[in-house]
Amino acid sequence: MPKINSACLDAVRKHLKQCFPDWVVDERWDEDREAQSFRLTKPSEPDHLLKVRRNVLDNHRPEELSVLLKYQAVGQSLTHAEGHRLLLSARGLEPI
Repeated sequence: MPKINSACLDAVRKHLKQCFPDWVVDERWDEDREAQSFRLTKPSEPDHLLKVRRNVLDNHRPEELSVLLKYQAVGQSLTHAEGHRLLLSARGLEPI
């Protein structure tokens, strides 16, 4: 995985934990999409997947990223997205 500001990754983790407090978050780098993947799992619930593009992580300070995640309503959007899979890119949230 390429070097990404760990504070930006922490901002995403913190936001997801606030939205999904008792879910397990598994992370990995998606080379094909140049994105960090955050898979959320909880027994008896469908898995949720958020991918955050590298350019979003590189072009925002952690506090800006926190605001962006709230503004995009990532938690609510993941819950309602078909397949519970979204990509956060410079254009906003997109289904994947």
